[in-house]
Order: sequence, then structure tokens, then C-alpha cells
Amino acid sequence: MKKLMIISFMFAGLATVNSDATDISSVSGMEGSWADTGSWNGGVVPATNDTAFINWGSAVNVDSVVKVGDLTFDGGGGFVNVTSGGSLKIDDSGSGDGCITHNPRNWPMGISVTDGTLLVNGDYKIQNGWEDAGVKGTNSLSVSGASTVELHYFEVGWYDGFTGGSLVSISGNEATFGVWANLHLGAKSTLNMNIAADGTVSHIDMLWDGSTVTLNGGTLAVDLSAMTVTPDEIILINNTGTDAIAGTFGSINITGSSTYVVSYTGGTGNDLSLVTIPKPASLGLIGMLY
Repeated sequence: MKKLMIISFMFAGLATVNSDATDISSVSGMEGSWADTGSWNGGVVPATNDTAFINWGSAVNVDSVVKVGDLTFDGGGGFVNVTSGGSLKIDDSGSGDGCITHNPRNWPMGISVTDGTLLVNGDYKIQNGWEDAGVKGTNSLSVSGASTVELHYFEVGWYDGFTGGSLVSISGNEATFGVWANLHLGAKSTLNMNIAADGTVSHIDMLWDGSTVTLNGGTLAVDLSAMTVTPDEIILINNTGTDAIAGTFGSINITGSSTYVVSYTGGTGNDLSLVTIPKPASLGLIGMLY
């Protein structure tokens, strides 16, 4: 296990680095680096076992190695952007885990990982946003580029009482995305996958043979418009566990091609995939006559 030791940061003189686990919140409406003391109320950068709160309108950029105990999105419009060279590890050494949670708001908030690394040792629960004055919030995780995402327990849209949404978006085929324990996609969740030109995508890998995949009627959205080939099968979730996928999606939207349908028994028999639509036997006979 790698440990991050924070020595000092400079901001208008010597910075204050917190040594005891506590709650530290970002400055509302600010965009800046995680390592910059000006990004945090009181000029205190969250330390190893602290809980970092992302406030209203904050955009906190991770472009270095960061370890924190827990991460809570507490204000609409708050985002954490993990970019090239950035690594965000959520791991509370004191409690033995480390969690990411979203408090419900009516404005979007979440994490974007582009060529960076996100590691979560505890629960990652993306709660649905809520609706206020006709505005619905959507909480999200988006992954693109050569990113590495490794999660323990991942639940998207875990509370259906709010009318907003929750989104996981994966683009291209350069990233690795793994879940160790269970993956649960709720009724108001959306799994959005953008397939690369070669017909592959950075699918979700279930990393333990005892892991489970549960679908509770959410939405699957797949964009095939960038593809230049037509593979027989495109794996979306590699279900390493021995159990079948529990449940199905309530809505499926495949764009860019009419050649594919969803299979819940793809791959080795229990993977989520897109498979080509078989040609009717009569069409095959017609083709043989010409």
C-alpha cells in the first residue's frame, strides 16, 4: 500500500497542513488544484484520513498523488477532475475503508477521470439527484483516456426517492475499470458507453469470482457511431463471478448501428454484451440464390 506524506504547501506564506482526521470543505465557486491551499476553507489541504467536502460550484483538479479518508459531494455544481499525472485514492486508514457519497442536490456534481487514476477502498454510492423548480440534478462518474479506476462496492442510483438521475459514462477503449465486490445499477441510473473505432470499449471488469452484478431497470445507452468494424460481440461488463446477472435494464438506447442487441448471457455465459442480430434463415437462402 502506498502512503502519501504531505510535507508543506505554499500559499501566501507557509500553508497549514492538517494532521488530525477532520472535515474540510472546498471554497464554493472556486476552480483550482487539490494541492492548493486556496482551494480549501481555512487554507487547510485535506490530509490522509480527512473527509473532503466538495461545495457548491467548486471544481477541484487532481494532477498529483492525493490520498484522503472520505469524499463527499455536498453542493450542486461541484466536481473533482482527475487528470494526467493525477491519482486520487479514497482510503481511510483509521476505519479500514474509505467512501465516496453524494448528498442530493438539483444541480450536477461528480467525478471526471481523464488519463488519471481513481482508487476507492470502500463504498462508492452515486445517489440520484433531486428536482427543484423543474431543475433535475444528475450525479456522475465519467471515465475517458488512459485512466485507471478501481472500486470496491459500486452502487449507482441507490435511492429511487429522488427524481433526478445518476450517470456512469465510459468513453473509448484505453481505460481500465474494475469493481472488486458488487455492482448495482438502480432504476434511475444510466450506464453510457461510447464504443471506439475498433469495436471495443473500456468495459467494466468484475475483479473477484464472488462479485455480483444487479440491474434494477435503469437505462443502457451505447453509442456505436465511431465504429469502423462490426465485431460479432462487444463486451460491456465482464462478469467474473459465477452468478448470472440479476435483473435487466428498463430502457436500452443503441445509436450508430441497428446491427446489435443486448445480451445478458454474453461472453462466457454471464457477461453483459452487445451481439449482432442473427440473419433469418430465409434471408440466408435468398443470398445463396444471387
